[in-house]
Amino acid sequence: MNEFTLDFRFGDFDLDATESYYSDDGSMTDLEPLHTPLSYSSRYSGKAPEEARRVGCNRVSSVWLIFDFAYDPTVTGVTVRLFLRFLGAFPF
Repeated sequence: MNEFTLDFRFGDFDLDATESYYSDDGSMTDLEPLHTPLSYSSRYSGKAPEEARRVGCNRVSSVWLIFDFAYDPTVTGVTVRLFLRFLGAFPF
């Protein structure tokens, strides 16, 4: 487990079903260029950036996905931690 998964109380999940992408130099950038290279991104490409804008998360340095995982922040009460924000669960 890492700090992110502990903070958000993810519990057990398949590490092989995760994917991440980071800006080349660690700088903040729009979400679209970071999530576009990820698997199935065309299926949620409009939803994730739209949700990011809605919650005021306009610039990011990384994205992290867990596929086939149900996370409900209403159960854990966690949507934001120090540098991280849960954007949502999107069908792919």
